[in-house]
Amino acid sequence: TATLSGDGKHELNAKATDAAGNVGSTRNFEVTLDTVTPTLTLNITDMDGKVLQPGASTGDTNLVFSGIGEPGLRALVFDRVDSETRTLLSEVVISEDGTWSTTVTLSGDGNYQFYAFSYDAAFNALETGDVEITVDT
Repeated sequence: TATLSGDGKHELNAKATDAAGNVGSTRNFEVTLDTVTPTLTLNITDMDGKVLQPGASTGDTNLVFSGIGEPGLRALVFDRVDSETRTLLSEVVISEDGTWSTTVTLSGDGNYQFYAFSYDAAFNALETGDVEITVDT
């Protein structure tokens, strides 16, 4: 049993000892402990550059989703249809400077509940809050 303290790389070694006390060869390996949830923000604008705040209405079915996140991870944009159903609208890799952006064409008029989601290699996940937007063309 090993207890790791602090995020980061840790060197571990393992060896087996039999009932007679004979020690087998030692094996060294490295593990990375990551308990930090990635950062992620979500901004929504229409094609004219107007920022859409929660509860906003727009006549545009083409929307730009953008934000800040952890470089190299993916930002996934969803529409929360109801408490059990989500539709993936787009997936984009967060750039080296920590920014991400993607344009989505919606299927038509309606009320949408958008959110973004990201996770790292250790499956630490972050979901932004919902942003409800009404599209009425």
